[in-house]
This record gives sequence, structure tokens and C-alpha cells, in this order.
Amino acid sequence: MGFAYHDYLVEFIRTDARPTFILDSTSEAIVYTNFAFDKLLGGSHDGLLGAIGSAIGDETSALEPECLQLQTSFRSYQLILRKIALNGSRDGCYVGVLEATSLPNPDRDPDLVSDGKQSSSASSSTLSPQTVNTSVNASDNAGHKTFRSLSMLAITHTLSQAQEAVIRAHGGSLPCLDWTVPECPIPFGEARKHFNLLHSIDWGNTAVGPMNSWSTSLRTAVNTIMYMTQPIVLYAGYDYINIYNLAWGLQVAQERHPYIMGKTVPVAWPEGHEYLVPLIDKTLLGETVIREAALFYLNKSVPGEESYVSFILSPAIDDQGFYLGTFAYAVFETDSIIKKRHTKSLQILGSKLVQVKELGHQSGFWSAILDALDETPRDSPFVILYCVSEDGRRCEYVGSRGLDPKVCGNIDLDALGHTNSQVFRERLIHTYGQAKTTIREPLSIFEQNSLHGMPYRGFGICQDAITLPIRRHSGMAQAFLIIGQNHRRPYDSTYQEWLNGFQSIISTSVAKIWSVKDEERLLLESKLAEMARAHSLKITQTLDKKTKELRESETLFTRTAESVPVGLVCINNDGQIIFANDAWWRICGMDRSGGPDVWDKYIYVEDRERIVALFNQLVEERGSMAEEFRFGNDSRPGRGFTTWCRNSIHPSYDDDGNFTGWFGTLVDITSIKLAEEYQRELTAEAVERKRQQDNFIDVYVMNLYLFPKVLRRRHQLTCSELHRTSHELRNPLSAILQSADEIQMTLDALIDIDADPAALAAIQEAAETILACGEHQKKIIDDILNLSKLDAGLLTVDPVPAQPHDIIRRGMRIFVPELKSKGITAQFTLSDNFVADCMRDWWMVDPARLMQVLINLVTNAIKFTSQKNGAKEICVALDSSKVRPSFTDNFLDEVNTTSSEPSLITSNEKNHPTFSENGMYMLVHVRDTGIGISKEMQAVLGQRFHQAPKTHVSYGGSGLGLFIARRLCFLLGGELHFDSDLGVGSTFSFFFHAQRTNPPTTHNTVSTPNEPVKRTYSFGSDTKSAAEDFISTPRRPSKPPPVKIQKVADRKPSSKRPRLGDGYRVLVVEDNILNQKILRKQLAAQGCETVTANNGEEALGLLKAGGKFTIVLMDMEMPVMDGATATGLIREYEAEAGGHVPIIGTSANARFEQVQFMINAGMDDVITKPFLILDLMEKIRQVLHRFPPSMVMNDTPLSPRQLPSSPRH
Repeated sequence: MGFAYHDYLVEFIRTDARPTFILDSTSEAIVYTNFAFDKLLGGSHDGLLGAIGSAIGDETSALEPECLQLQTSFRSYQLILRKIALNGSRDGCYVGVLEATSLPNPDRDPDLVSDGKQSSSASSSTLSPQTVNTSVNASDNAGHKTFRSLSMLAITHTLSQAQEAVIRAHGGSLPCLDWTVPECPIPFGEARKHFNLLHSIDWGNTAVGPMNSWSTSLRTAVNTIMYMTQPIVLYAGYDYINIYNLAWGLQVAQERHPYIMGKTVPVAWPEGHEYLVPLIDKTLLGETVIREAALFYLNKSVPGEESYVSFILSPAIDDQGFYLGTFAYAVFETDSIIKKRHTKSLQILGSKLVQVKELGHQSGFWSAILDALDETPRDSPFVILYCVSEDGRRCEYVGSRGLDPKVCGNIDLDALGHTNSQVFRERLIHTYGQAKTTIREPLSIFEQNSLHGMPYRGFGICQDAITLPIRRHSGMAQAFLIIGQNHRRPYDSTYQEWLNGFQSIISTSVAKIWSVKDEERLLLESKLAEMARAHSLKITQTLDKKTKELRESETLFTRTAESVPVGLVCINNDGQIIFANDAWWRICGMDRSGGPDVWDKYIYVEDRERIVALFNQLVEERGSMAEEFRFGNDSRPGRGFTTWCRNSIHPSYDDDGNFTGWFGTLVDITSIKLAEEYQRELTAEAVERKRQQDNFIDVYVMNLYLFPKVLRRRHQLTCSELHRTSHELRNPLSAILQSADEIQMTLDALIDIDADPAALAAIQEAAETILACGEHQKKIIDDILNLSKLDAGLLTVDPVPAQPHDIIRRGMRIFVPELKSKGITAQFTLSDNFVADCMRDWWMVDPARLMQVLINLVTNAIKFTSQKNGAKEICVALDSSKVRPSFTDNFLDEVNTTSSEPSLITSNEKNHPTFSENGMYMLVHVRDTGIGISKEMQAVLGQRFHQAPKTHVSYGGSGLGLFIARRLCFLLGGELHFDSDLGVGSTFSFFFHAQRTNPPTTHNTVSTPNEPVKRTYSFGSDTKSAAEDFISTPRRPSKPPPVKIQKVADRKPSSKRPRLGDGYRVLVVEDNILNQKILRKQLAAQGCETVTANNGEEALGLLKAGGKFTIVLMDMEMPVMDGATATGLIREYEAEAGGHVPIIGTSANARFEQVQFMINAGMDDVITKPFLILDLMEKIRQVLHRFPPSMVMNDTPLSPRQLPSSPRH
């Protein structure tokens, strides 16, 4: 309304005893009300305006200048509205008066009561919604208004220009500041929450009564404390009701806030009211009570926690001058008091120990420790000190506090079976070998019973004890100090800092005394004493600074975390880091300015994706995480990272079991990893030296068994010459087997030709004999080589990621032709355990050693089953177990080795891996229905060169198979067992240990991509196996097939067998002319077009000249240029020219390292000599299956000018 209304009008209405108001004719709003009106209707004007509007009607406005008076009824009142013009202006206002026709009774007039309790949010009552902030209060009695306008303030008060500027900046009005008015708009943020808390209390159920009935003095007292930033509480009334401000709730009440708002002192502080209430009673008489560092036992971190509070109690007076309540100002002094007494004990300890020169009992060193602890009896309910004897076998009792000396005594550390009741013996034995600085553990039941009734110091109860090993630098413990923990203080950083400081001073003094033995003793003693004083002074200065900060702020009490080399981090429920110590920042190599939540950007790039995924999973599942990874990106060559660390994160919960976040540690293990890397380099060098020894020992032992005369003649040859000799021994064997195989395949093709059956049968039998003898010779050579390595202790296991069931399934395919020819049915089954626990995973297994054992057992099963009448069955089963299998009967292991044989080990279990989380034992059973083994022969089975009687005459063999197989089982972490009944059959079982691993990044498989996983696979005479995909008939029948002779006139064209190499163009690189010729003929028989080269140089020339080949068969040992060199040059040429020709290495070098060398040289696969043509064709099929047709250069034949000038076959 501005200044449009004169002071006399406002003054006239204000002093009117009737409910009177002013209605502005322009804004159609009630702009002023007197005290009688406010008392009657409160802040709600809607009902009155509605009555005026109804009286005016819709057609004629009663607010026009011509209408000077309006009379109508409103509830039990008569409303008179008069028009008043100001200064002769047509514009003006209406003055309304409510005159009672009968005395209003709020109990009978519910509308009146309702309107009187309306929220002042409706106090801006208008006929048109325009002027919320223009309502004016002209008297102090209108305190319920939410705003007071500048215009009204200017009428009732004299304002300065600065005050008017402030009011105008606030929208032209001042807000209500009374916290007891529900509509008070002033509190914001956390204060607003406290405002809502104040109004949410049902004060009507307390001694102070409903808030709208509070006296002016009580409202003034409440508003006074609410606007103060210091922690203050008003204990209102004689029941001492808690009414406190926000600072009190956060700093003093803490976890009790907001529960104690509106509660009495005994309810709010049940553990301290007996001390506090009598002090408050003193303020009833106007006394001010001051207490400094008063001791309270509060239920905080621990029940009845030792707490020190400084406070002032002063009375609050009402408007009558009587007692209204008690104001309380409080400051927690707990940390300051505790740190003071800790500091004093450290100072006393340092000052006493700096004067001690010896560690003897008479020197005063140990007594100084006990004297220093006498300064803190509450923090050390009991103390006992032991010195470790020079031999480290005994702890000698030195002294104690708070204990009966009768229960103390010397303690033996090495007598593990000791039966005497020595109280702290188990605690000291557990602590002696640990590297921790302090070890806190609860008192055991035995310790509690032994210490029952002890004269404890301090608060008289002790439930936990801290053991402090006293060491000389980082060596073994020189003494042990056991301190009982104050049960009324939490074991927090302050407690730990004191103990660590105590231990540091003692350890420093011990180191000083032990190190000063010569002329440098005085200088070193001075430095160590200075260090002790500096350490004590530093702690004192730090504590003084903390105390000063606490006293100045009076709002913040912080705890200093112990400086540890381990990174500590706290994570909230959303996965955000809310705390990290210095060590964490240092290990991460992060800049604090960027904040902690960008830690993933600092992880080494190779580990980042894995760690971030694991962390996201941890946050989503609220689980744990323990990983090793790297930080930083080091530009130095050979590393790429700066720090290697071990991380451990675990969820944390509050006392009610509610999830609160995670707590994590980060440990720098860079030095450990670098040491491991150095150790791996040393191991690699040792493996390389062993490989070089293998090259010599393989040939040396072979010649020792087969060619002793040659060995004696050539023992002076170099290792490379012996290696070449081994290579040349295998080459002719390869030619023998390939020639015999060619004879047999040719006979298969001539079966339907009119020929002499007897002659064909004889040729067939001769070819079979050659094949059998060649295979037998190859096996004996391999057995002797393996035996020589075993005797020398040089046979190694090279595990790679593989699937055991796949290895065995493929291995069984080798025996398909022999099984069919001998009429034997074989099955391979998988157990339920294996399918559930192992089928889908990859395991670290040595496929070559596993196949050696399997082939030996299945070969024996076929050999001893083929000649038996009746059912001929062989079953191979694969099972798994999480625990090491245990067999009691027929155990084939080193214990059965004769005294003349070298023994690898005395106990199998001692040197093999035990079960771990990722470990599994795989069991393989080979059961046959053969001739069985007698009880007499079971005693010597498995020894070197031992067989069942005369079996070598009937069945062949060298007697080395089982001997080698059981040694291999031992190397694989397992054992070999058997069970046999004569005439019924035998079951051989072995197991090996495997570790679960990740699948290889690239792995080749010969199975069809959509091949289903089965539990049972059949092989042999009754079913068609997967091995028959390329073997349509048995290759080696034990008897000549029947020959059908037809007359020429009756002969029909025979259908040709499908050739496996139709369309293939093969480059054979071989320096042995005989092997060239045989291999070329066999490939041609399979439909292949072949071109030969005598060495790697010629092969490289053919390819560079534009030769297109489906595949290249590359020999390893050749003159001019060997196969590895040629392969590397071919791959370099392809990198420039494009394309990729598959290369299969053919070599007599069968060792794993040698095969791996050829693969690393660029060959796609390797087949070792001797081999059969069908084995080679299958290998070719596997290799070509891995390359798309666009990559294989097989479509352009060589032109005549591209052929080399040297003669070819």
C-alpha cells in the first residue's frame, strides 16, 4: 500500500478494540489488520473475502467510488465496510469492522477455530492473486506474519538508507525470524532439516506444552540458541526437556541426534544423568556451574566409553524473572586428555632410556618401560615384560604391573608339547615369528581364567591384550611387552599411535645399545638420543597443534590415522572413494587435484579393462575383490608400468548388519614381481641348458643300448654330430614304414584283380610284417629314449592349456584300425562329476605325457584281449575329484622299485601339488576283458624289463611300458594302480593333477565346429567312429582279406575309392632322395600333384618364381638351407607380397622344444618321422581346415619357365 495511507488512519485502526481491517480498492486485498482482528481470525482471510464477494454480487461492484458503505453478515458478526477517500482522490480504501451480534465462542464456532489455525502460507489473502509480499504488519503483535513490508516498516520505524537498501534487495520485505512459527521461511539447508525436526516433536506430550502455547521468553530462548553456531542446549522446564541447536546435535549428541530432541536428561543421557542432573539443579537458584574435563562413561564406539567433557550450565529466565530452564555449553576434551597422558608417558620413556647404556636387568632399561607405563594406568590395566634368551628358545620374565607375580614366569618357546600352565605362552609362540609391529588379540579362555581376580589398574576390567615385539631394527624379537587394553576406549588410531610411538622409542634404544660397541658409540648414541627427543618433540608438537585446532574450532574433532606403507581406502555404497591415505595415493601414482575416483585412468593399459570390470562387478554384487595388477605407464623399455600392486577389497557392515560400503588395502609388490621375473630368467637359462643336455643324452643313451660299438668309436663327436645321428636313425625307419604302407594300400586296390590269391596273401603278410616290425622298432627306440631321460632325471612336464577329455577322445582314434581288425569293441565314457565340474573348463595338462601313458595302457589292453575267446571289450573312463584319490590295493609307485633301480623320490605326495581352489585330480580307468594277471606276477609288474611269463614270446614288447608309464604318472602329480583277475581281465587306473586356467587366445581343433559333446564315444568293430571319416577300411588286418577271382568276361569296373588328396598341389622339400621318391608316390596315390625341392633355397626360389601350392611339406635337416630358415624367409616374402601358403614340418626331431622351435619359425604344424600316409593326409586336412580358401595358393599351376633347372622327380 506504500505511503498512500496516513499515519493517523493506521494509528486509529490499531487502537480500535474491534476487529478492524483495511481493504485496498485497487488490489482488492486486505493490506492491514489490527490486533483484535488477528486474534479473532489469525492469518486466513479467504473466508472473509468470500463473504465480501458474495455481498457484492456479479453485476455491481461495491468497490466503486459511488458505494460508500456495505453491510453484510459474516459468521456471528455483522460486517460493516466503509469507503474512505484520501486527499479528495476518487481512489482510496475500505475500512471494515466486525461487530458481534452475539459473543463468539470458538468451541461452538468450528470455522473460527479452523481459520485461526490456518497456515500463514494463505496470509496473502487477495481477491486477485497479486500481492503476497505486500502484506504489512504495523505492530509487534502480528508476529505470525511471514513477511513485513518496507512500507509498513517505514510507518512504524525510522529506517536508515542502508537498512532500506537491504530490505529492497530482499524483495521489499523482511522475513519472519521466529523458529517457533511453522511458517518461518528463514532456515535453509541443514538448518531447515533441524527446523523441521523442531516442529515434528509432539511438544504437547512434554512438560513445556504445545509450541503455540509457549511463552515469549521461551520462544526467545529457543530462537537464541537456534541462531548460535556453538553447540548449545536448553534444558527447558523443571523436567529438563532437551531443546538444542544443530551444532549440539552434530558435535555433542552425535549418534543420539535426533532421538533426544524433546527428551528429558535421564532419557537422553541414561549413563550420565546421575552426575549431570544434580549440577543442573544448582542452576534453579541462579548458580552458574563450570566443569572442565569431567569424566563421563558414554555409550559411543564402545559401551561406557571413557569421555571427557568441559561444560558450562547457566540459568535461563522467563519474562517474570523466574527459572525457565538451563543453558548448557559443552566441548568434548576426550582426544586432548588422552593424547596428553600418552605424550607424557612417551616423554618419560624417552628421557629415561636415553641415559641407559646396557640392556641388563640391573641397567634400568626394562624398569624404565614399566615406569613410563605407570603414567597411563587406565590405558594399561596390566603390563608384563619378557626378554628373549640369546638362543631364542625361552622368554624370561622381567616385571609386570597390575598382575600377581605368581601367575608370571619364564616361558619355553620351543616345547610344542609343553603341558605346564604358562599363561601367555601360546600368545608369544604365535607372535614370535610374525613381522607385525603390534598384535591385538582377545584374551583366550585359558588366559581369562588364569587372570581372574587380578589387581588390574585403571577401570579394573580387561578383555583384550596387545603384544608389542621389541626388535633390533627388522631382526628377530629381543623382548615382548604385553599390555592389557583399556576396555573403555576404542582401539582407534590414537591408541595405536601411542603404542607405535612407545614401541618405536624402545626399538630405537635397543638398536642404539646393540650398535655402539666401538669408538663411534658416543656419536651414534647422541644421534639416537636426538632422534628419540625429536620423535617425542614431534609427537608433542603435533598433539599440541591438534589440541589448539580443536579448542579454536570447538566444532571439529578429528583422529589422525597411523602412517603405514599399505594403502587404505574407504568406498561408499555407490562405489565412490570417500577416504584414501597417503600410501594409497603414492602407490597409485595419482595427483590429488584430480580426485580419487579417476583411479582407473592410472591403471596400466593391459590390466585396466579386467580390473574395471571386476570392480564394477564388486559394486553390483557387493562382494569382495583380491587381484594383482599394475599402475602407471613407464616409458622405459622392457616394462611399460611403474608399480605392481596387490589389491584386496572387502565389504563392511555396521553393528546391525547393514551394508555400509567397502574397506580396501593396496600393497606395493613391485620388488617381489621383479624378483620373480629375475627368477624366471634364471629358470629359462636352466631349461635351455637342460635342452642342450637332452640333445646329447637322447642319442648317447640310444647308442648305449643299441650301438655300443658305434658309441665307443664316436664318443669324441660333438653334440651336433650326435643329434644328426639320431635324425638319420629315424629317416630310414620312416622310409620302411611308408614303403610297407604303400604296399598294403596297393594290395587293397588290387583285391578285385584276377590274381593268384596265395601270392597276394603272401605279399600282404610280408607288408604287414614290415609294418609291425617297423612300429615295434620305433616304440622300442622311444621307450629307450624316455628311459634314459628318466634315469638321468631330465624328463620334464610341459603343461599347456588343454581339455583332458578332448585329448583322450582324439587319442582313442589312433586305435580304430587295430580295434576293427581284431574285432574288439572299445568305449570312452565321461563321469557325471567330470561333466559337471570340468567339461567346459580348460586345464594345464601336458598332452604328450598324458598320451604316452594312455597309449601304453590301451596298447596292452588290445594286445592281451585280441587272442582271448569270447567278448572282447575295452572301456576307457574319465572321472574327476577335488581331493587326492586314495587306493589301497596294487599300488604301482616308486616303493615297488628294486634297490638296483634309481629312485626319484621317497614320498610321492611330498613333492606334488595338493588340492587348491583351481586344482582338480583327473582319473582315467582302462578296463579290458583280456587274459588277466596272476597273483604271482602282480608282485613284479611294472618293474624295469619285467613281463608276465613268456608274454614277450606270445605278445611282444620290451617290458619297459608300465615302468615308464608309472614314472610319467608320478611326474604328472599322480599314481598308477591296477586290479586284475586271471582269465577275467584287468583294470589299470591312473590319475594326474591339473590346474584350471583360461582358454588359449587361439587354439586349433580337429573336431567339427558343430560337433556335439557326448558322454560316451564308441570305437572298434561294432560302430563307426569319427576316426573313420578318412579311414574307410582297416589298414592293417591281422589276416589277409579274402581274394575274389573273377573271369575276365564277368569282371565289372570296380568303383574307385575316394582319394584324399584330389586337387591338392604339394611341394615336397626333402634332401633324402629315397624319402622324396616314396613320399611323392604315396601322395600321387592319394590324388596329389607333387613338386620336389632338395633344400630350402630351392623351395624359396620356386615360391618367389610364382609357384602356387596347396601346401608345403618342409624337412628340417637339409644342406644349403635348413627348413626353419627357409620357412622364415617364406613368411617374410609373404608379408611383402601377400598370401599365405600352409607349411607342415617333417622331421625326426620329436622333442617338444624342437617341435616348438619349428612352430616359432613360422610352420603351421609339425609331423614327426616316421609317419604313415594316412596320418599325413589327416594332418594336411587339419591344417587346411584352419585357413580360408582365399588364403591358400592352390589354383595356378607352374608354367614351364617357372620350373627350376635342376632335375626333379
